[in-house]
Amino acid sequence: MDSSLGGWLIFGLMALIAAIGVVRLWWQERRRSQAKASFFKEAEDVLSFSAPTEAINEYEVAREDAFDEMVKEGKVDKDAEDLPEGELPETSWLRQVSQEHKKKLKLFLLRRALANVPRWIGLSQEVNAKFRLYRHGLLSEETWQSFSRAQEALQVELDYLRLEAECLEPQWGDRILKDAMLLFRLQQAKEAQQKEQEQEAKKRAAIQKQECVLQQQKKDAMERRAEKQADSLLKEEAGKQKKKAAR
Repeated sequence: MDSSLGGWLIFGLMALIAAIGVVRLWWQERRRSQAKASFFKEAEDVLSFSAPTEAINEYEVAREDAFDEMVKEGKVDKDAEDLPEGELPETSWLRQVSQEHKKKLKLFLLRRALANVPRWIGLSQEVNAKFRLYRHGLLSEETWQSFSRAQEALQVELDYLRLEAECLEPQWGDRILKDAMLLFRLQQAKEAQQKEQEQEAKKRAAIQKQECVLQQQKKDAMERRAEKQADSLLKEEAGKQKKKAAR
């Protein structure tokens, strides 16, 4: 009987160990599957590289206003708004705009270039990694084509910025993207400095608050000691008065 019971106990223990092993293997496989699914989802994700429509519209509206004014003044033909292919930038009507319009257009064009820098940097950083995934079959054709279209749209925009800059001012077409990148880096540095200053201000405020708390605690402790001393003196004086009254 004891031998039979012992055998069942051993069998039950082995079955339990086997079940634990199966559960452990299942859990490990589940974690690997989740990690794999997460990897493929991340690979398929296309970052948001949308065009800066607000900055683009701002420049285009100002450009149209300047052109309409020149048409009304009879300085340009109404069909000459876009530079014909093969024509030199110096033949563009943009070289003839007033100083007021030129100043505004240069400002808005540089602002438009600056607004394009984040997607320019983002696409440049992603292109090699995305292509490797696509080449090894880890990125779908649809995702890769979407990414390629984003690259093409950016290139069209950068070419337009260079051409417009050159039409507005000689040799600015070679510099506008460099100017935009420099402004972007300066903007980043300024934001980082402001963030650091805010953090330092928070630290100083926290230290000052802690010092105020400690000072208040010391003040409260001194007041409690003073109250105890006053109570002790009052009791002592009351005792003396009782002794005098007893005499």
